[in-house]
Amino acid sequence: MLLSSASASLPAVSTASSDSGFDTTTFSEQVLKNSLLLQVSNALDIDPGLTYHTDPSLRIWYKKYNAYNEAVAKLTQIKATSTWTLADIGHTELINIFGGQLYWHSHISSAFGNIQNHKLMVKWLEREDDDDEPSDLEIWHL
Repeated sequence: MLLSSASASLPAVSTASSDSGFDTTTFSEQVLKNSLLLQVSNALDIDPGLTYHTDPSLRIWYKKYNAYNEAVAKLTQIKATSTWTLADIGHTELINIFGGQLYWHSHISSAFGNIQNHKLMVKWLEREDDDDEPSDLEIWHL
């Protein structure tokens, strides 16, 4: 769904379910304060719960990494068909939806860039949280 200027005032509410552990009905303050990021997030169907910048969990950051890659693919496809109606944006703006650029480049993209080569790690990252399961800190000491 693309936003036109007539629908640019849509509320920042999503009924999409999320297991991100954050409020899934509103976007983070960082996104809400920037109308372009809010419009882009809505247009690309980004889970509001993944826009908070205070996420401590590796699983949440992995979900953000995957959501970012999906958003890049969707944006590329929409732009290729010349149906993107919002201001032109690039990867930097998309990163800003999910987290700070410095942290993203130093920790997230470098850590998850070749994660598919580590099947057991991917399996652990994609598991749902379980109360009986050790925390990130207990496993990774991070």
